[in-house]
Amino acid sequence: MTADLWWTVREGPAMLGAAVAEAAELLGGRAVGLLSTPERHLVVRLDGDTPVTPEGTADWSGVFSARLFGPDAELRWLHRRAGLGDAVVVAEAAAPLPGWRAERAEVEETLDGTYALWGQRFTQHPDAAGWCRAREGRLGHLDVPVWGPLPEPPTGEHGWPPEHLALVHREYVGFDEHGNAAVVDERLLGIRVAGSTSARDR
Repeated sequence: MTADLWWTVREGPAMLGAAVAEAAELLGGRAVGLLSTPERHLVVRLDGDTPVTPEGTADWSGVFSARLFGPDAELRWLHRRAGLGDAVVVAEAAAPLPGWRAERAEVEETLDGTYALWGQRFTQHPDAAGWCRAREGRLGHLDVPVWGPLPEPPTGEHGWPPEHLALVHREYVGFDEHGNAAVVDERLLGIRVAGSTSARDR
């Protein structure tokens, strides 16, 4: 599969909330966010340009790194100083945003794949549609928004299904100055349930 790759970079630093407000339409209605603060990591879903969790509206304050993504684009933001940070939209088309500049990368091929997320034990969230609750005995639980249906809950002590939560990504492959193939960039697309790939489940 071939595709274009564009980085649309904000001309100056911005607060995270401002960068999200400017780029929210590009991310689409199913955007997910991975937010990092000094105290914790948080998974959110965007409602317009507002981060939400099953407990309600989340807060941008304290976030030093953010990746917000949907099927069509990813927004990356990294804190620099005094609440301001650098922002870039990664997509397969230039983002028509005032005050942002677009840069095209040379890409020869794309490769889609998944990363397994934390834990195999997950169930539908008890109160929020479109969310699941991933569980780990030593660490508690993490609420995660997902694409598509979730498997049925376990029926016995060892009844957890072989599926796992997967972070869907796309790699963009190009050639360097020596003619060697290399990954130019990688874009996150979403989170979904994936089947088991272990030998015992084949």
